[in-house]
Amino acid sequence: MTFEADLYATLGQHAGLSAMVGARIYVDESPFGGAALPYLVWQEVAANPTNGLSGSHDLVNYRVQIVVQAGSALNARET
Repeated sequence: MTFEADLYATLGQHAGLSAMVGARIYVDESPFGGAALPYLVWQEVAANPTNGLSGSHDLVNYRVQIVVQAGSALNARET
């Protein structure tokens, strides 16, 4: 699996998160025209390959940003 697929699966399988947003988990941006609230949008901010003593290998450090859109700030925090 790719990092993106792994993260999407992890977010989708989280019981509390799924109870709040259902399948409304989007990559990079929400659908044009918006989506039912609340929903979650995540995007990859950085991907840095790591190096070991023997040089580079297949490990990558990812940095992601997760934004929750809800009807109010309180609702977003509860999500």
